[in-house]
Amino acid sequence: MDRRRYLKILGFTLGAAGIGAAVYAAWKAKPMRFGSLFPQPPAWVRCLPPSILRGRVVSWEQDASLAGRYVAPRFREAYPRVELEYKSYSWGVRRMKFDLALMFNVDLPSTVLHECRYLLSLMYRLPGKLLDLSDHVKPYLGYFSEGDLAILSGGEPGRVLAVPLNETPPCTYYNSEAFRRAGIAAEDLETFQDWVEAGMTIVHRKRLAKIFMVMDPASWGMEILYRIPCWDEDLYPLFDEDFHIEFLNDYRRLRLENRLVRDAPFYSPEYWEAYGAGEAVFYTGYEWWGLSLMERCPQASGIFRVAPHPRHDPDRRAMAPLKGVYPIPAGLPEGDRETAWRYLEFTFCNPDSMVEAWGDAPMEDITEFFMFPAHKEFRRRILLDRRVPFYGGQEIYRIWDEASTIGEAHHFPPETLPVYFYYGRKAEEALLGGKTARQACRSVQEKALELRRKRLKGTLGIHL
Repeated sequence: MDRRRYLKILGFTLGAAGIGAAVYAAWKAKPMRFGSLFPQPPAWVRCLPPSILRGRVVSWEQDASLAGRYVAPRFREAYPRVELEYKSYSWGVRRMKFDLALMFNVDLPSTVLHECRYLLSLMYRLPGKLLDLSDHVKPYLGYFSEGDLAILSGGEPGRVLAVPLNETPPCTYYNSEAFRRAGIAAEDLETFQDWVEAGMTIVHRKRLAKIFMVMDPASWGMEILYRIPCWDEDLYPLFDEDFHIEFLNDYRRLRLENRLVRDAPFYSPEYWEAYGAGEAVFYTGYEWWGLSLMERCPQASGIFRVAPHPRHDPDRRAMAPLKGVYPIPAGLPEGDRETAWRYLEFTFCNPDSMVEAWGDAPMEDITEFFMFPAHKEFRRRILLDRRVPFYGGQEIYRIWDEASTIGEAHHFPPETLPVYFYYGRKAEEALLGGKTARQACRSVQEKALELRRKRLKGTLGIHL
């Protein structure tokens, strides 16, 4: 090969290498500036990094069918060189596999659908095993609530150890026909006592319903726990405060003194039959209860309505608690971390890509995947204006949206789950009459303080 030809080939080679290096440097420093080097992506992708991202994303889900139907096609369009794989596991299997994967850095997924309360204990048991996403999430912080971000800091303000999926706002569900026949304007009821008085009229005075609500004492305590603050910002428990005692006492009196409650196992056939047949006309619960009513009692379509949660205390209310979250394991190689983040950004953070993926989906599919999305802008764009025939055409997502931002941010310590189950047992004793609300709450406070002391000493053991 003559010298001139050799130099020509060498020049082309070095030039190509230089361009490649420049492109890579531009991507790392300013990922949105690629100009005409690459074909123009769809308009909704232009706010995302360029399509040269390579790698593999493995997401562990409860049911991957909806993500595969709506998210995967758009994600592959934006990132054609990224392989996307979903794996479906039951909740128990998914939690166990993720714990083991983090412990031994083996078979790590890119991300996993986790439950917030369990993730809190995992942060404590396996410190440093979850990637801090605070720098990545920074452009999107305004789309999530203060309460969600406080929980996901793991006790260190500024950190974000997972991306929120959904929240669970508390509301009231009532049989509008029974209230109409009783001459009660439900929209004027604000406090819990207002609703109790309405129940006394409907059940005892006018006998328009057999009972006011159905309750399972064994699970009710755990269900109501997160509707008021349980720990302060220093993670000190608040269970023996008067507002906590009176909150539990409201439901204790409803059952024992007002005789407005029928006991039935939670979610049993007789539980739902009471609401479907009009025998029970009231419930305070989260958004998933309202969605379950639609599924289990189709005969009640057009009869029930949604209202704000009753006020138990004018000064102490908690925001909607965070539910599902998606963390990224810190043990992933650096390139795989970047790919995992781009998937979470696309699916749960960037409102443009989220709306593009779900914009044409029926509400039933959006609800099944998100339930109540934690992303405020996504809710605003795609859900708040949708009317639900089952609830008489109400914009129930708008009502849930308003409920999600009321009150104080939640603060949950690593020992949240043990306290949660202990509270359930003590609340059951109070609801059945075996203890007063004050005795039950003081027992929970003592337990919470005991676990707090162990946490501060570093001797807290949590095995889930």
